[in-house]
Amino acid sequence: MPEPNFISMLTELTSLNLLEAAGMVLVFVGVLFLGSVVVPGRRIKGPDMEGNTREYKLNGLALFLMTAFVIALVQSMGWFSLSVLYSQFAALFVAANVFAFLLATWLFFQATRIRETTTGFWRGYFVGVLSNPTWLGVDIKLFSYRPSLIGLALINA
Repeated sequence: MPEPNFISMLTELTSLNLLEAAGMVLVFVGVLFLGSVVVPGRRIKGPDMEGNTREYKLNGLALFLMTAFVIALVQSMGWFSLSVLYSQFAALFVAANVFAFLLATWLFFQATRIRETTTGFWRGYFVGVLSNPTWLGVDIKLFSYRPSLIGLALINA
C-alpha cells in the first residue's frame, strides 16, 4: 500500500476528523497557556517598542520538559499515542491554522478598538497593531511560539 501524501490526506478529511483535531489543538494550546500562567520561570526585564520596561517570565523550557514527560508517561501507559499526530496530520494542520487565523483576527479587532491602526490592514493583521498584547499576564506574541515549537517536537518524536 503506498504511503499517503498530504493532498490525499486533505481530500479524505471528514467533519469528525476536523472536530477531533480542533479539540486536540484547543486542549494543547489551552494547557500550554495555563502552564504559561502557573509554571514558575525566571523573570527578566526588557524594553518594549515604546521604550517602557516590561517583565517577561521565561518558562518555555520548563513547559517543554513537562510536556515531554507527560506525553512519555501517558504514551507508556497506553492512554495516548503520538501516532495520532501522523494519522490526523492534515486535520491537525487545518485546525491549527484556523485557530491561528481566528486568534490573529481577534487580536487585530481588539487592538483596533483600543487604538487606531496606521499600518494598514495587512501589516496590522499579520504583524500586529499592538507590539506586546498580553492576556492574564502572558505576552501573546511570546506565547505563540510555544505551541508551534513544542508541537513540532512532538511530531518529530
